[in-house]
Formats: sequence, C-alpha cells, structure tokens
Amino acid sequence: MAKRRTGLPVRSGRRSVSVSGEAAFREFYRMKFGTRSTEGRKSSWKQVMPLLHAAALAGHKRALFYLGVAHDCGYAVPENRKRAMQIYKAAASKGHRDAQYNLALGYRDGVGVSRNHRRAARWMKEAAKQGLTDALRDYGVMLFYGEGVKANTAMAVSYYRRAARHGDAKAMSNLGRCYLEGSGVAHNRRLAMQWLRRAAAKGNVTAQKILRQSV
Repeated sequence: MAKRRTGLPVRSGRRSVSVSGEAAFREFYRMKFGTRSTEGRKSSWKQVMPLLHAAALAGHKRALFYLGVAHDCGYAVPENRKRAMQIYKAAASKGHRDAQYNLALGYRDGVGVSRNHRRAARWMKEAAKQGLTDALRDYGVMLFYGEGVKANTAMAVSYYRRAARHGDAKAMSNLGRCYLEGSGVAHNRRLAMQWLRRAAAKGNVTAQKILRQSV
C-alpha cells in the first residue's frame, strides 16, 4: 500500500500569500527542519504549532499541507484523519502536489473520507501532472485496472515509464511486466528483463520472483 507523503524538505515556489503568512511559515520551517541552535537541536511540533496555524490561517499552501500531516500523524494534536483530509483538500485546491496525493490516497482507501475512486483518480492525476513520482506510478495503476477512470493500458504504461525513469522500483516492475505480457505495449522480453532486473536490484519482491521463475 502506498504511504502518504509527510513532507521532506523542499524548495518553496512563488509566493502568493500575505507576507505575515509567509513569514510565519518560514519561521516554522526553520525551527522544525532547520538548525535551531549551535547544538543542532530542532524544535518539537508542539513548539512550532502556533506558527504553523498562523501560516495556514493565512492560506499558505505548504503550511496547510504540514498542518494536515500533523493531524494525520498525531503530531502535537490528536490524530484525526477526517480533519487531516479536510486540510489536505484545502492545500490540494491550491496546487500542493503532496496534499493532492495524500487526498487521493484517502479517497482511494476510504481513510478520513468515504471511498470514492473517481475523486481518487482525479486528485492522483493532478499530482501526477506536477511530476510527483508516487502519483505517476499510482495513477498508472488506476489506468491499468480502470479504478475511478476508464481503463487504458497503453496510457498506464506511459505513466509507469515516467515513474520508472524517476527511479521508482514498483513502476519499474510494473513496466517490466507490461513488456513481458504485451499489456499496453508490444511484447519485448529484452526490455522486460531490463526493467525487472532494475526493479529487483532495488529490492522489489515481485520483480525478484518473476526473474527467478524465468530462469
């Protein structure tokens, strides 16, 4: 099962929120993920929550995402998946790709919201449009099996290929299987073995099993 995104440090995009919201987010991010002191200690979630709330209230999309993560994982607030999905949706609507991905997983798995495959596919596609590797792979799966979207194996292969080129082991395995079975692409054993070996080298169990059986 895919894991929700929790926000590894990334560069911020162009600012479109108030200066106070941006300033609050910058201070939150510095305290939580940057070096807080010469000893290298970082602040706890409880310490930075007031700043995060202030930035989120100002409509800062990255602040909204991290606030969603806090509610999703129970950081300084009680774990509340329903609230997390509401906040992810606010960030997703502003174009935050990790929030779009987490919201898609919520709709797909029925976590924090009612299961809705069409909405899951919609948000997964939005995240994939922005080049998020996990979303490229998972939207490929949705296309392959027709989950919330009309099945299109050829299009699924194109998404698998993009995610595989980003180094995703599961996408490599899926792409290798498509070449091996001729699903959505012409059968090509050489390319199948190439992608399966690359996936296996990254520890993908499915690819390792297929390679053992093909000996």
